[in-house]
Amino acid sequence: MKNVKTLLAMLLIALCPLAFTACSDDDDEGGSANGSETAGQVTTSDGSTLYITSAGDGYDFEYDDDGQLVAFSDGYLDYEVTYNPFAITYSYGDPDEDDSYLIYTLSNIKVNSNGYITSFSISGDHQYSGKYYTAYDKGSGSASFSYDSDGHLVKTSVSTSGSGKEVYDDETYSYSGSGSVTTTNTWSNGLLTTSVYNYSYKGSDYTETETVTNTYEYGTDYPNVTYQFTPNNIYYYGVVGDLCSDYDALDALAMIGYLGKAPNYHPTSVEGTSSYYEDGELEDDDYTRSYKYDINSNGTVGKWYYKSSSKWYGYSFTYSLLSSSTKAVSLTDSEKAVPATGEHRSMFRKQLSKRAKTA
Repeated sequence: MKNVKTLLAMLLIALCPLAFTACSDDDDEGGSANGSETAGQVTTSDGSTLYITSAGDGYDFEYDDDGQLVAFSDGYLDYEVTYNPFAITYSYGDPDEDDSYLIYTLSNIKVNSNGYITSFSISGDHQYSGKYYTAYDKGSGSASFSYDSDGHLVKTSVSTSGSGKEVYDDETYSYSGSGSVTTTNTWSNGLLTTSVYNYSYKGSDYTETETVTNTYEYGTDYPNVTYQFTPNNIYYYGVVGDLCSDYDALDALAMIGYLGKAPNYHPTSVEGTSSYYEDGELEDDDYTRSYKYDINSNGTVGKWYYKSSSKWYGYSFTYSLLSSSTKAVSLTDSEKAVPATGEHRSMFRKQLSKRAKTA
C-alpha cells in the first residue's frame, strides 16, 4: 500500500547478515563513508557467493567489474551510486537549462563495520513547470539507523524540513514545514514480530500524522538461510519505514544487505492497522496479507508471492556469478519519472500541495 497513496518527496536505504558477507554481530556506529564492498552479495547454503541482480517488481541492481554497486532501481526511479564520498543520487534535467528539474541526493553516508548504513544527510532541489503553474521546492534532512547486537534493524529516525511555492497566473502560494518519521521494530528469537511506523508533518498550510502497526506471522515452511529481505518484509511501511517520501530507495537497499539482518524465516502473513490524521480528521484501516515463497535448492529466494483479493501474485529474484552480467535499467532524462502534468514533488513532505491542480 506504500504505492497506493499519492505521496511526495524523496529520501532512502536498507539490509545485510550471515548470508551477506559484509555482516557481523556488533554494531559499530562509526565506520566508513565508502560503502560496503559486498553489498548485494549473498552466500548460499552450498558456500557459493552470488550477486542479487533483481528482486522482482522493478527492483534491479547493477555492479561494476569489481562487484561494487553502481546503480539500482526501485521500480520507479533509477539511482546512481558513487564513492569517495559514498552518495546516492536521483536527478533529471539541468537547473541552468531546463524549466523542470530535480536533484535529490543522499550524502555523508556512514556505514558500520557490519556493512550496515548508520546515517546520512538528505538534500533536494526541484523546479516544476506545468500547464497551470510553476512550482519550486527545496528541502533537506537527515536519517539514522540503529541495530541490536544480532544485527537486526531496531529503529529508523528521519527528520526533514523545507519550503516551496507555487506560482499561478494571479497568485503565489508559499509554504514551509518540517516532517519526521520513526520506525521501531521488535525482534524475538531471530524473528521480526512487529514494526511500528510513526509519521508527522507540521506546516504552514496543513498538519498530518500517520501511525501504522504491522504484526508478522511465521511458519517453518520457509527458512531464510540466506537472511534475505523481500518486499513482503517491507509492505506498507514495514521494517524500514520511509524517509518522508514515496521515493526513498530504502526498500531496494534493504534487499542487498545495507539495513541489517533479515529474520530467520520468511513471514507467511502480516496483519496491520493504520491511523491517519489530516488537520484533525481521522481515517483508519485494517488489513491482512498472506505470503508464500519458492526457495531454491541453495537456500536463496527464487520467487516471492503475496495474495490480494483471493489471487496470488509472484515475482522472481535473479542472481549472477559475474557482477556485471546483469545491468539495472538505465533511463535517459526524457524517460525518467518526471511528475505528471499539473503536479510536482515536494522534497520534505509526503502530500501534494492542496492547491495543486490536475490537468
